[in-house]
Amino acid sequence: MKCSTCGTFFPDNSTFCPVCGARVSELAETSAGVPTKQISDIPSPSSATLQRSRYSALEPFSMSSSSHVRQSPPEAVSTAPTSSLAIVSIVSAILAWIAIPGIGSIVAIITGHMARREIRHSEGTLTGDQTAKAGLTLGYIQLAMMAFFICAAVIFFFITYNISASFFDINYFASIITAQGIV
Repeated sequence: MKCSTCGTFFPDNSTFCPVCGARVSELAETSAGVPTKQISDIPSPSSATLQRSRYSALEPFSMSSSSHVRQSPPEAVSTAPTSSLAIVSIVSAILAWIAIPGIGSIVAIITGHMARREIRHSEGTLTGDQTAKAGLTLGYIQLAMMAFFICAAVIFFFITYNISASFFDINYFASIITAQGIV
């Protein structure tokens, strides 16, 4: 029988064309009763050739021209996991800037140092040193800014308190009044 879609000859007892996959019943309807004969001197394609022609465009496997054997895809490169302490460090450092300034920065600094030590001692089985450094940096900057603002607030409070205390002190007014000779 000859396939009307691709022109390939195949045995009469087949239900599908071995090359293009067209159904034999569709081929019989399209041939409109015209008998087709199989030519025996045309070699039938081998199963490896059929597999190559059918799947070569669909699958990302390469076929070598001599062996017709599918090659497996390259193995995925496995990377070492990131240290969980490094992730905790960066997350708490970000939270220190957004929601919990004091506690978040202290947690970021402590877990950042623990992560760097863990990564150093893991001998390459853990990654995340840059993540831990980022958490440490953000934590230290947040802590330094908090210390600066606390010192500035204390200084401002003492300056303001000394001026207001001297302004509202009755003895201070009494000394001013007696010095000017009003009383």
